[in-house]
Amino acid sequence: NAFGVPVGNVFASTMTSAFVGFEDAKAASDAYGNSSSKRIIEHNVEYCLYSEREGATDTTTSEEEQKFVSSASSPECIIQISNLPGGMKIHHFIYSLQKLIKVSVEDVHFTSPTTLLLKTNQSVKETKDFVEHNTAFENIIKTLSRQILRVQAAKLAVVHDKFVGPAHQFEAKKTTNKLVADGDIPSSNFYLSHGQVLHLSNLHPSITKKEISDIFQPYCILPRDVEGSIEFVKSLDGYPTGRAYIGFDRLSEAEKAWKTIFADGQKVKINEHAPVVRVRPVKERRMLRGKKLGERTERTQEELLYSLQSLWEEHVDPKDIEYLESVGVARSVLEDAFMTTRYNNPTFGVEDLARVGERMHDDKVPGQAFEEFVQLYVETLKDISTTKENPGRMFEGLFFPGEELDLTIFDEEEERLSKIEEERKKVI
Repeated sequence: NAFGVPVGNVFASTMTSAFVGFEDAKAASDAYGNSSSKRIIEHNVEYCLYSEREGATDTTTSEEEQKFVSSASSPECIIQISNLPGGMKIHHFIYSLQKLIKVSVEDVHFTSPTTLLLKTNQSVKETKDFVEHNTAFENIIKTLSRQILRVQAAKLAVVHDKFVGPAHQFEAKKTTNKLVADGDIPSSNFYLSHGQVLHLSNLHPSITKKEISDIFQPYCILPRDVEGSIEFVKSLDGYPTGRAYIGFDRLSEAEKAWKTIFADGQKVKINEHAPVVRVRPVKERRMLRGKKLGERTERTQEELLYSLQSLWEEHVDPKDIEYLESVGVARSVLEDAFMTTRYNNPTFGVEDLARVGERMHDDKVPGQAFEEFVQLYVETLKDISTTKENPGRMFEGLFFPGEELDLTIFDEEEERLSKIEEERKKVI
């Protein structure tokens, strides 16, 4: 009814989800655009005291229901809620009541997919007042009566077919008869930017990335990236679907987390009120060519500082440094120049040192671009350097033929550099 298609176009995949087929992509797009109001379904949820329910005198109730009722102090301390949206889960129901009344899983029993019984753990009088006069409870029931159909696009899965081209270097793909919905796998960028990924399901809409990150922080060496390491799966309308992916920088961190969670029944508790979250690892497809790069390498603080401040000396002949110092180019000037380059120009920093597939030039080894820059920089300085004793043709070209050269600029420059060095030493 919501999408205006025959019943034969709907295939139920679970109790609360289904695939809806259309003639083509345009028909699907039009149906989605025209169904916005129909995707919000209002159920006529009703509630009453269990003792006052319709058919209260019926004794043909199930054994489980009879056992649940007998566990209460009185049948009049039980509330029956009926006509709930299909797929309502006990933990989600309890979470909605947490600020109003204290109940546990043992206090809720489903007699059908749309009807449940709630033990209030209160007196008969308190329970009756709760049902008849509690406005907050009435508002919660109104909230539970609204069901939103969450829509996600689905398409045929695309898999490897064969390699083509003169050298069989290009991959050809083909579609299969398997449908893949948005959110069934993490986004490509999210997956590729992490060493391993775990899938979370049964998440309550109110759970935040910070809460999830805090639970998995003990398994990680470095502080987690709260925003970048968690990806919520949402519908086309932007509604939460109760699923998410959490990424780990290192494969070992994900394996450590999964080992602990697997021992606990593949479940984790985000907070005391929210439903238990189910966890499972994301399996990686078999690589047809090449191999995984593995975990990212790491460096100590001393190694990082050496790379930023002193690595340039490995690329320069010590005699060239001595020569530049003899013509007024101090070692400290070179240090500042190369350090600034590494800090401010990613071409000679992260993009030069990154691993295969992430470097600016994959045809070069890590650090080669910076090495070539240092060598070119030093050679250029040697070519243009001038002294008072040997001004060079570039300086002589500033004067007319036969005109006396004004060499006072060298004295001024020497004085200027001396002051700069003194200030630099004060800062250090």
